[in-house]
Amino acid sequence: MNYTKNLLREKMNKKESLQVDVFNAEEVLKVLPVPPYLSSKGLDWGELNLQVYGSTPPWETPIHYSSTMHGIAILIGSHPTIERQLGGKRQPDPGIMGEIIIHPVNTEHWCAWRENLKGFIVLGIPACFINQIAYETVNPERVELLPQFSRPDPLIYQIGLALKSELESASGADVLYVESLTKAISMHLLKHYASRQTTLWECDDGLPPYKLRQALDYMHAHLKENIKIADIAATVHMSHFYFCRLFRQSMGVTPYQYIIQQRVELAQQLLKQRRELSIANISLECGFTNQSHFAKSFRRIIGTTPKKYRDKS
Repeated sequence: MNYTKNLLREKMNKKESLQVDVFNAEEVLKVLPVPPYLSSKGLDWGELNLQVYGSTPPWETPIHYSSTMHGIAILIGSHPTIERQLGGKRQPDPGIMGEIIIHPVNTEHWCAWRENLKGFIVLGIPACFINQIAYETVNPERVELLPQFSRPDPLIYQIGLALKSELESASGADVLYVESLTKAISMHLLKHYASRQTTLWECDDGLPPYKLRQALDYMHAHLKENIKIADIAATVHMSHFYFCRLFRQSMGVTPYQYIIQQRVELAQQLLKQRRELSIANISLECGFTNQSHFAKSFRRIIGTTPKKYRDKS
C-alpha cells in the first residue's frame, strides 16, 4: 500500500513540474519574475547560452527542469539566503557572491527568496554537447553531471565574468574566445562535477601531417575573419574537441593560442610597414574584434603595447 502511495506521489510531482527552456525569451517568465537584461540569444555563440540578470524581486519559482540543457547559475552580487530544492534534496543556500549552482539536465529545481537578488549569470550548455566531449576526451561508457548546491568555484566564476564582459562589448564578442571558454568550462565540469572520476584521454601522435597542413592553411587564409574552431575542425573532418586535442599535441599550443599568435605576428608587420594605419584599424585588419582585446593579446605575447612597439620600430 505504501509503495502504491509513493508511486502515485512521484507521478503527481512529475506532472506538476514544468519543463522549460529558460533561454527562450517567452518561457523564462514562467520561472522568473523578470527577463535578463543581457542575453546571447540570437548571437553566434555556438553551443553556449548566457543570460545576465540584475536586481530580481522576491519570488518563488515553480518546480521546473530542462530536458536538453545543463544550467549553471553564478552569483555576481551578495544575496539573501535562497531556499532551494535540487534533485530531490532541499537546503538553504547562503547566497555568497562568486558561488555557483549546477542544475543538470532532467533534474527538478525549485527555489524561493524573500529579498531582492542583486544579480546573477545563468549559463546553459546542451547535454548532448557535454556527452560528445565526454565520449571523445574521457571515453567513459556514461558520464552524468551531478546537482550542486551553492559552492565556490573560482574558475567558473571568472569564466562567467569574462563571458559577461564579451556580451557587454560594443564591438561584439570574439567567437574564437567564446569557443575557448566554452571548452574550458565543459572540461572543468566533466573533471569536477561528473558522476564518476574521469581521466582525460591522451593522444601521442597528434594530427596526421596532411590534416595539420589543411588546418594551418585554413587558419592563415581566414586569419582576418571571425574564425571558428568548429569550422577549422570541419575542414579536416573531425569534431571540435577531438581536433583541439590532436592539434595541441602536434603544435604544443591550442588552436586558439596559435591563431592569436599569428594575428599578433601580422600586427607586428603592419605596425612597422603601414604607419598610416591607426592601431584600431590594425587590430581589425588582423582579425581582433576590438582594440582592447588586441592590446591585451599583443602585450601578453610581445611584452609591450602596440604603440610602444611602433614607436621603437
